[in-house]
Amino acid sequence: MGKIDPGFEETRQQILKACEEAHEKEQEKILEDSGENNAQLVLCFSLAGQIYGIEIEEVREIAKNVEIYPVPGTKEFVLGVINIRGEICVVIDPLIRLGRGRIDIDKDKLIFEIIIFKNLGDPLGIVVDEVCDLVETRVSLDDSNLSSIIKGKAKIIDSKNEEKVIGILDPEKLFFD
Repeated sequence: MGKIDPGFEETRQQILKACEEAHEKEQEKILEDSGENNAQLVLCFSLAGQIYGIEIEEVREIAKNVEIYPVPGTKEFVLGVINIRGEICVVIDPLIRLGRGRIDIDKDKLIFEIIIFKNLGDPLGIVVDEVCDLVETRVSLDDSNLSSIIKGKAKIIDSKNEEKVIGILDPEKLFFD
């Protein structure tokens, strides 16, 4: 029997380490491709003292200082319509849809904002107290205890540098369920 080269064990260890690193990189790529490790941009807004969020890819624009025209005979959560550059946009009260009361709109001062969604067919919007921030965060969509209008949750750092968990709204269920 021949003698084993002393450098062989060192080379073997280097090869094993390189294989482990390659495997770890492959696992990270799989997580990125599956979306489990990707951060998303979330538009945060306040609604009756609570912060909620909407994934930014679902937002078309934010309207301010727009008069809402009531439409008789509509469901109680429909506040009315607005005119956005010649397009009619239905606006709803998300608090009613969430079962949290009614939003307080000061129509004289027009101190509220309307988040208008895209990809829902016609332009549709919700009234919010204030759009707070755009944050990059990971959205967890797998919590089965959440209401159907809230499709997930995310952790954010608020203006006081405190970590908070917010509900991420599902625009489609907000308007159509």
